[in-house]
This record gives sequence, structure tokens and C-alpha cells, in this order.
Amino acid sequence: MAVLVGFLVALSSTAIVLKGLADLGEIDAPHGRLATGVLVFQDLCVVPMMLVLPSLAGQSAGGAAGLLLALGKAVLVVIGVLVLARTVVPRALAEILKTRSRELFLIAVILVGTLTALGTAAAGASLALGAFLAGLVISESDYGHQAMAELLPFRDVFISLFFVTVGMLVQVDFLREHPVLALGGVALVMGGKTLLAAVGPALMGYSGRVALLAGLSVSQIGEFSFVLAREGRGAGLLAEGLYQTFLPIAVLTMLVTPFLLQGGPGIIDRLERLVPLGRLLPGLRSEAMATADQPLTDHVIIAGYGLNGRNLAAALRSIQAPYLIVELNAQTVQQARARGEPAFYGDATREEILRALGVERARMLVVAISDPTATRRMVRVARGLNPGIYIIARTRYVVEIPELTRLGADVVIPEEFETSIEIFARVLAHYNVPRSDIDDLVDRIRASHYEALRGGDGAGRPPSRPSREKSSPRPACALRPAR
Repeated sequence: MAVLVGFLVALSSTAIVLKGLADLGEIDAPHGRLATGVLVFQDLCVVPMMLVLPSLAGQSAGGAAGLLLALGKAVLVVIGVLVLARTVVPRALAEILKTRSRELFLIAVILVGTLTALGTAAAGASLALGAFLAGLVISESDYGHQAMAELLPFRDVFISLFFVTVGMLVQVDFLREHPVLALGGVALVMGGKTLLAAVGPALMGYSGRVALLAGLSVSQIGEFSFVLAREGRGAGLLAEGLYQTFLPIAVLTMLVTPFLLQGGPGIIDRLERLVPLGRLLPGLRSEAMATADQPLTDHVIIAGYGLNGRNLAAALRSIQAPYLIVELNAQTVQQARARGEPAFYGDATREEILRALGVERARMLVVAISDPTATRRMVRVARGLNPGIYIIARTRYVVEIPELTRLGADVVIPEEFETSIEIFARVLAHYNVPRSDIDDLVDRIRASHYEALRGGDGAGRPPSRPSREKSSPRPACALRPAR
């Protein structure tokens, strides 16, 4: 029973966490990538967990030999899934796609899932495990993205129905009679999982802030835990009282998760004021960064070595401008250093990392990361260390501009509207509009913090020029094709 309870608590909610991180724009942030990796690994672990339940309940004959037989069966099932995913399913779906019928393709995808689930059940496993493996079969094909697009409405409906049924299982009387037990269980589960899940990233060298944010993201109990709990209850491993205790605790952890994902950075910031996380979990430190013989001056600090960071580094290198790169992905740092780049591992939201990079002597800081919370913190810390540094910050959304400007960013570049500007500039150029008029419109939109494209004050019109000539009958934003 103890092993089963460990299984139930260990699993986290892939559906809730991934959607929450995606909505917050943090799925590509360091803690988002760590949480995603943990969630995928947990989902894969469901397969052996389901197969060892009969052995834990003493229902499989042969003891250790029976357990090995069950694991061997699991290996055969996985091999069969891989064979189907790489041979039969792609060919079948390719033939069906030749009909150019979306309805037939959708029916075929559902049929593949149903047959895989039934086949797994016939092999002695559960339908839930078969459904999970069916998803692996379809995702491994070349048509996985299209299948996902077709099944997306069904996914949302079925997830809603799943949580409705879980809520119906919870006995409200139990919560009313044992509120302390339920709330204490939630605190114990989420607090314990946060700390335990933060150990791995900390040992990998991530900073305490990133490690705790990753741990906080996977601190809830997941959907597969309900499947395991039902199977364990049916096998006699889970008593009715323990089952009824588990249900409200699991549901409450799921209810709290969206709020924790949104407020997690603020919680960690307050915790850092009380506990020196940088000393307890210092993360990896690059010796080269700490022992530079000739510190750079008037250089550029590039925070983040994704596509934007790489392009900026190439541009600076072409004009022989000094720069340093700081990145939280250790593998990316190793690859960059192998190419001769001055890249260092570190969390640039921390004051000591920025000092080691010489932010007091730097000419410019370019924040090219996709974590909005870390971007705000980085801008604030850098501005406090060097009031004269020129800060350029990248953000995904234009709503971040006022806050980043208030924190000290000189220029904020939102991806969503820079893309729209590039699109309309190319469209106008195709209509032979003079380049000077296009550049004038682009400059005015950027100067107004994109208010024209946001449709704010001015009914969506770009701000007019300071003065208009009376001889011009057209608005300042009007553009004529050149003749």
C-alpha cells in the first residue's frame, strides 16, 4: 500500500501545468523546460506502474517471477507499439489521406486509438494504459500534428468530463468533517513535492529560484493518479477511507495549481528576502567568468542565447564589438563555447552574476529570454547596479511594455507587434509605397508604444504628426502608392 501511495503522490498533472505555462508564456523558460521534462517522464512511468499493481496486490502468481513476467510483457507491448508507430500506422494514414477526407482521417485516428486500447487490454493491461499507448502510436507518425489538430476539440471536452467525474467522486461531507486533514494533506503534498522536485535542478546547477519554480510547477497530484487509485482500490490495495482521503487532497492540489503558477515568481521573490537562496542553492559558477584577468569595459551583455541572442552575437562580432553571453542552459553554453563564443552559465536575474559579467562597466544589456518574470527582474536588478546602462528587453506581448519601461528598460521590443509591423511594411512596399513613408509610419507606431495597432486612444489610428500642413487633405497616416 505504501508503494501505491507513493505512486499516487509522485505523479503530476500534465494537462494543467502545460496549459498554465503556455498561457503565461513560460513554457520555454528554464523552469518551464524542466517541468515539461519531468511531466513527460512521469507519463512514461505510468506504464510500469500500471503493470506492477497486480504484483503489489499479490494477485499475480509466481512472486518475483510473476513481476518479471509482467515487466517483460510491458517491454513487448512497448516494442509492439513502436513497430506499429513506424510501419503500419503511417502507411494506413497515408492511404486514408489520399481520399482528402478530413472526416475519414478523424475516424481512422479514433479507430487506431480504440484498437490499441483494446489490444492492450487483451494483453492483460488496462484500457487506460492502452489509451496512453495509443497516443504514443499516433504521435510517432508523420501525421501526429494533424491528428492533434483534429482531436483538439475532443481533448478539451474529455478533459472537462474527466474533471467533472473526479469532482463527483469527492464526498463533500468528508471535507466538512475533516477540513484540517484535507488542508494539511494539501500543504504536505505540495510543499514536499516542491522541495523534492527542486533537488534535481539544483544538483544540475540551476539557481535556487529556477529550481523552486520548477518544483512548484509539478507540486500537484496528476490525472493518472486517479486511474492508479481506482485500479488500486479494485485490487484491494487502497482502503475505502484512504481512498476518500486521497480524492479531496488531489482535487484541491489541482485547484490551487493555476494560482501557484501565476503567483509562483512573486512567492519566490518574497522567500528570497527571508532566505538567502543564492547561498543555499548557488548553482553552477563559471570559473572563467569569475577569474577574468582583463575585465571588459564598454561591452554588451547578452542574456539568453536563443535565436535572437545568436543573431545579435554574430552582428556584434562582425563589427568587433566586445560582448559576453549569459545563459541558463548548460548544454547551450557548452555548444557556444565550443564555437568560440564568450558564453557563461548563470542566472542573470541574480545580482552577483551580473556583477561578475561587469554590468557596472557595460555599455548595454540585451535581455533576449522568453521568461517574462525573469525579464522584469533582470531589468530591475541591472538598472539598480548601473543607472547609466542602456537596456533593451525582448517581450512577447505589448502589455509588458509599460511595466518594463517603469523598471528601467530603455527599449522594449514586443514580438507580436514587430511581426505585424514587418508584415504591413512588406505589403505596403509591394504596393510601391515610398520607403520613406513606410519608415515614417513605423517610427510613429513604435514611438507611441504601438498604440495605433492596439486600437487604443485614437480609435486605432496612428498618432498624427505634431503639426499638419493645411494643404494636405489626407490624414497623416495615409499612404499613397508611388507612381
